[in-house]
This record gives sequence, C-alpha cells and structure tokens, in this order.
Amino acid sequence: MTESDINCSIEDHRNSVQMGKDNHSDNEIKEILSSYKRVAVVGMSREEGKASHEIPKYLIENGYDVIPVNPNADYILGKKSYKSLSDIGTEVDIIDVFRPSEQVFQIVKDAILIKPKVIWLQEGIANEEAEVYIFDEPMNYLDINTRFNVSKTIKEALKDKTVIVVEHDSVMLDYLTDFVQIFYGSEANYGVASHISHSRNGINTYLERLPSS
Repeated sequence: MTESDINCSIEDHRNSVQMGKDNHSDNEIKEILSSYKRVAVVGMSREEGKASHEIPKYLIENGYDVIPVNPNADYILGKKSYKSLSDIGTEVDIIDVFRPSEQVFQIVKDAILIKPKVIWLQEGIANEEAEVYIFDEPMNYLDINTRFNVSKTIKEALKDKTVIVVEHDSVMLDYLTDFVQIFYGSEANYGVASHISHSRNGINTYLERLPSS
C-alpha cells in the first residue's frame, strides 16, 4: 500500500482522505488499511461532494467492502444501507464515523457490541464526556462549608453518572454516596476490603469497628 492510499487526493472535489493519526505512526495506519477491508460507514451521505460520500466512494473504488449506515437511505452508491450498526448482522473490520461529536459516545458504545478491529473518527471529532468519574480525597484541607459545597456540586452535576470517591470524611460520604466499600488494614502490611453496602449501614459498621480511645 502506497502513501497515496493513506492521504489520497480526490481531485474532482479537492478533498483529502486521511485517517487521524491519534498517536499511530504512518506504518501502523498503512498496516490497518492494508489488513482490514470491510468498512461500515456511519453517517454515509448520498450527497456528492461531502466527505461522508466521497471518502467511502474512494474506498469502494479501491477494493474495500463498504457498508453504509444511514437510517434515511435504502441504498448509497449501490450498497444496501442499514439503519444502525446493530442491523448489519455480520463482522465488520473498521467502523468509520461521520457524525458530530455529541453523537460519538453512543455510536462507539454501539460499535463495541459488534467488536470491530478499528473505530475511525474524522479529524476534529471527539467526545470528552465520561461515564465514570473518580475523585481521590476531594475534601482534603477544606473547611466544612467548602466540603459541603464540593459534595453538593459533585452530587448535582454528576447525578446520572457513576462516581467513585476515595475519602476519609464519613459525613461527606454519607451525604454524597449511595454505597460504600470500606478498606481496613495496616500500611505496607495487609489490606481487607469489605462487601459493598448501603452508605449509612457501611459507615455505621466502620464507626463501630474503630478502636475506642
């Protein structure tokens, strides 16, 4: 495979086909494109001149088996179009995504279910939203009012997400969390993790086990 297979000029439309490097070397990208030939294109367009039409067209012309994924089309470039990735029903090597950033996360979750070798996003497309957030001792060195405000912000801003908090402040944990797991042990010696339990029960059990002064 030549360099033009990676960065190929579509002269009629002055577009460039370029797989985003994302820390991959040119040789790695060449290896991907020479090894995998079955490409599902999410958001493939019927409109000539758009990258989402011209890039898969180029791939077809160069021997790739392109599968359009577009719920608003029956056929594109003579290829049957599917409404979603889950409708394809066969193995796919590469999933090439032509959708805006805010739709990428769900598309990637759907893509993982069909186990492609590669997910290919266009340059500038990304999704920064996370499903899991981890806070390591966020209350350290804060006064009581600030601790409460931090806890309230975490609870309200991330109410639909999974949040893991590592914290020693049992009052804030009681307010902030639904479940707790308590770790006991001796530093550099041993450690024991409790079963996960509802926050109030877990914290009460922890307090009961504290040595009396």
